[in-house]
Amino acid sequence: VIGADPLSDIAVLKIDSKEKFIPVKFGDSDKARIGDWVIAIGNPLGLSGTVTSGIISARNRDIGMNRYEDFIQTDASINQGNSGGALIDTTGRLVGINTLIRSSTGGSEGVGLAIPSARVLGIINDLIQYGEVKRGWLGFGINRRVLATQNLLKISYIHPNGPAEEANLEAGDIIIQINEQKSSYPLLFKEFARSKPGTIIKFKILRDGNYLDIDLLTSTVSS
Repeated sequence: VIGADPLSDIAVLKIDSKEKFIPVKFGDSDKARIGDWVIAIGNPLGLSGTVTSGIISARNRDIGMNRYEDFIQTDASINQGNSGGALIDTTGRLVGINTLIRSSTGGSEGVGLAIPSARVLGIINDLIQYGEVKRGWLGFGINRRVLATQNLLKISYIHPNGPAEEANLEAGDIIIQINEQKSSYPLLFKEFARSKPGTIIKFKILRDGNYLDIDLLTSTVSS
């Protein structure tokens, strides 16, 4: 075991073997679209080499397990034993690693979740280089009700002594731009989840009718 990351449920293993392995080619999950056809490969219920097909049902899915969730949702049939298997596009490129299902019965109900390949690459590179995943931390939370009802990124709280407090962000601030791009939750998650400690993220915020430019320096994740 070169390294393992409990938050993403991904590990990197080194295999000592004379057998030649042909690595899968990675696709770009950032370009995957809702409705694209995908194929899940795995060993569901002990049936090795099973292939099922479906579409990408949603992206940037957050089911509340931890703050780094960014799942691809698919209706390709996934059951116990599929975890760790490949989710590939129609060209045979890896767009995700199947990791779990949402089900009321324990069996497939068409809600499978996969870790996007773009996130997988960053995680395995960190595991190979450092033996652990180095993640940046912003130190603020987003008001989920306002996000759901108004599609606005409104800061709900600031963590004491965190990067957001040091950057003079305040609860109630509305994020208008992130790194000079129009703000959205997927963009915020992308910049947050892929940032390393010491990364500068540029925000334009709206506070009391005034626009402010704020540079936030990420730090290591708070416990």
